[in-house]
Amino acid sequence: MNRLCPAAVFFLLCGCISFGEDVKTTDPAPEHVERCRLEMHILPEVEIEPEGFLLLGSGIDDAIWFKFTTPSAMTEIFDPLIVDPDSLEDVSDSFSIMEDMPWWDPSGRELTGGAYELPGVRFMLVGMEELPHGGTTVFVMWNET
Repeated sequence: MNRLCPAAVFFLLCGCISFGEDVKTTDPAPEHVERCRLEMHILPEVEIEPEGFLLLGSGIDDAIWFKFTTPSAMTEIFDPLIVDPDSLEDVSDSFSIMEDMPWWDPSGRELTGGAYELPGVRFMLVGMEELPHGGTTVFVMWNET
């Protein structure tokens, strides 16, 4: 009986399985925005103006960085069962700059939000900044494990 060694099986699986695609854009497609709405528990009535989207989808687990602005207040953006408005705290030091994504610019901002465990063994880190004339800029780092 012929058997493959474990290393050969790993090589065959990793070389033959395609998990998805990576996407980096400042103009995400409607399906990317809709996925963010669903995965990040953004309320359906929230108006979103995307500023940047990065999906690392080519691995076993996906990760998404999503930045958007909205005329909504911080407490009106996410499902309150997931992002409890009373749980919001200073998260300014929780976000780092990614040099190849100029739109991802949390540095120097006073961000309010938190880290949240989501259904389906998923997690997200949310940082929000109130805009001077109303509305909110939102940074979300989401991942599955």
